[in-house]
Amino acid sequence: MNISKDSIKQRFSKACASYENSANVQAIMGQELIYSLEDLYFTNILEIGAGTGLLSENICNSLCYSKFVVNDICDEMLACCKERLKAYPNLEYLNCDAEHLPITEKEQFDLIISNACFQWFDNLKQSLEALKNLLTVDGVLAFSIFTEGNFEEIKKCSGISLDYLSSVKLREILKQVFTCYTLKSRTFVLYFEDVKSLLKTLKKAGVTGLSGQVWSKGRMQQFIDNYEKNFRTTKGLRLTYKCYYVMAYK
Repeated sequence: MNISKDSIKQRFSKACASYENSANVQAIMGQELIYSLEDLYFTNILEIGAGTGLLSENICNSLCYSKFVVNDICDEMLACCKERLKAYPNLEYLNCDAEHLPITEKEQFDLIISNACFQWFDNLKQSLEALKNLLTVDGVLAFSIFTEGNFEEIKKCSGISLDYLSSVKLREILKQVFTCYTLKSRTFVLYFEDVKSLLKTLKKAGVTGLSGQVWSKGRMQQFIDNYEKNFRTTKGLRLTYKCYYVMAYK
């Protein structure tokens, strides 16, 4: 299942107020992404898909930099980010689709970083090539990306899933663009009281987990029954998040 950029903007616009209280996995991913950096001193930093600024604030508090450019496709999210970071100096904001950045290669960054965003890209290889061209010599592109196996329970019960990359395909793309990179897999498992609370949490984080189509009561009930039958545990209903951390060097 592919999702248009307009739909992505709409979903995250609606989830702006509730995102931070529901995106617990994304918050952990952002922290671990920072911990993975070998260097803590950078001249110019570019963040792709900043959202409400969870990772952005972590960058401001954990890294040293001269200039920090913060990007997001959703103007409502970026407004939240600006408010969150208003006390921090040397910040610039860029409201646009990260696959079409209005930045020339004259403006170089020694760190480009992104958390849980690249799975939304239409052409990851082309985007990585463009970002590589914005890196300084020895610059690093650090990102996390949801991959195949993410929300596997939802896919098995509904047949619907974002077209997540497999680890094999991700490695293949990285190999075509970078000569030096590292990959680290990470799996999170959350548990919910029922399907309703599970879907509500995803929606508040900007992801429905299901298609944008209106489901009939019968189809929804079948989905609920399948989920209860196959993924009910003593801890609750299981939901799996699967991601990779990537460090790619120019």
